Amino acid sequence: MGAAALPRRGVNTALVLTGVGSEHGLTPQACLAGTGMTPELLTDPMREIEAEQELGVIRNLLEALPHVPHLGLIAGRRYHFTTFGVWGLGLASSATLGDAVDYARRTLPGSFALCHWDFGLEGGLLRWRLTAEHLPAWARRFALERDAASIRTVQHQILGESIPFEALRTSFPQPENAAPYEEVFGPSLEFDSAHDEVLIAPEHCDRPLPQADPHTHRWCAQEAQRITARRSEAAVVTAVRRHIAHDLASVDLETVARAVALSPRTLRRRLNEHGASFRDLLEEARRSRALELLARRTPVADIAARLGYADSAAFNHAFKRWTGLSPRDMVRRG
Repeated sequence: MGAAALPRRGVNTALVLTGVGSEHGLTPQACLAGTGMTPELLTDPMREIEAEQELGVIRNLLEALPHVPHLGLIAGRRYHFTTFGVWGLGLASSATLGDAVDYARRTLPGSFALCHWDFGLEGGLLRWRLTAEHLPAWARRFALERDAASIRTVQHQILGESIPFEALRTSFPQPENAAPYEEVFGPSLEFDSAHDEVLIAPEHCDRPLPQADPHTHRWCAQEAQRITARRSEAAVVTAVRRHIAHDLASVDLETVARAVALSPRTLRRRLNEHGASFRDLLEEARRSRALELLARRTPVADIAARLGYADSAAFNHAFKRWTGLSPRDMVRRG
């Protein structure tokens, strides 16, 4: 699944990234350029943004600050458990570290993660693996550094200390200066590995968290599940809408399914789970674009071609089904 299908996220992540840019001499406007966001938008704590907008901020940072190494590590250390709002409070109020990990796994869309997280077992140890192949190549290192550093930062904050890792591995090549990594992860980090992952002894999962509160955690879990459901729905539907809008003239279900790394059957099911269908989303996009083009006095034949209809008659029939009026009557109404 590509970046376009990642869940929406709270605007606070853009605020953190803009703060990193400001620390290195960038204006908020420079950090947000081309993302559709403004500094004023970042002040609304209820605002949600697309993952692609966050990636736009990251691209701006990387392009403007090529002389600053390890920007992902720098950013990751700015994400405290409070930065994540109710999701972070749910982590801190969990009974044990294991409960916090399970909560994170179930409610990941409530976070700002760009990487995919995979949990499993390896040789009797708990394995937590990050992958970023679904992201643009230029963003992968930043995302891996940022997400890993934020995990380490939050873990230290909710537990009060850093737990020892049985193994800590990264696919990054061995740098000339590993000090920035050691400052975040300690001296045991293994470079040039096949995966980006951490392994911990399962007994650490039983460690109680000092800020555990069952009442607060239940409330956070309910809110996080609600946010997860909403953002997960928005992710698949938003991705399909975006791909449809990109090529209305020839788009089809199979093409969009390939673009979001799902089979056509699975994509149909996912849309159906959220009360949508590919046909309905296509019709919605065509209707919206048709009204926009008619308002510009675009010839009907051109509109029909742009929307993928065989001829003007087919478009006229569809338009009357949508609005009860012919395109000509709609234009006359103004």
